[in-house]
Amino acid sequence: MLRVLMPYTLGLSVVEPRLGEFRQHYQKVQLALTYDNYPLDLIEHGFDAALRTGPLSDSGYSARLLGRSRAHLPASPVYLCKVETEEQAMEMCGAFIQLYREEAHYLERTAPWIERVGIESVRQRLADAEEVRKLAARFRLSQKYSQHDPWAERAGGKRADLHAHIAQVRPLQMEPAE
Repeated sequence: MLRVLMPYTLGLSVVEPRLGEFRQHYQKVQLALTYDNYPLDLIEHGFDAALRTGPLSDSGYSARLLGRSRAHLPASPVYLCKVETEEQAMEMCGAFIQLYREEAHYLERTAPWIERVGIESVRQRLADAEEVRKLAARFRLSQKYSQHDPWAERAGGKRADLHAHIAQVRPLQMEPAE
């Protein structure tokens, strides 16, 4: 039994889709995969290995580069805007989302949209208090008719069966290759 620890996203988006191929090549290996975003102590928790992304925080570990990520995490050295209260933050978030919804291309993510139009353009639009008020009002109107939060339902136990396959650690049974 090989016990492996990895972050949720890595496990669900990279490892699980390739388990079938792994099983074909290593049919005698039994895996117990654990998804946890917290870097647990491997020895203390009985893990044989861990898959991690980013810099290695504990120099007591041996690490081997398995691949590189094409993930794109853009950031700005300056804020898009500053607010004083939670109410202002909520209004600004609604205004930003509505501006994005109205101006982005179909299926364009927020970071590529900002890169395309320029952060200064977005900042200028959100610096105009009247523009923010109008955008936030349109956002609230759009949410008035559809404010369904599927994650709240799942956290409350409804349709837990949809995620039961990731809620527990389960060994993978593998047979030897012929």
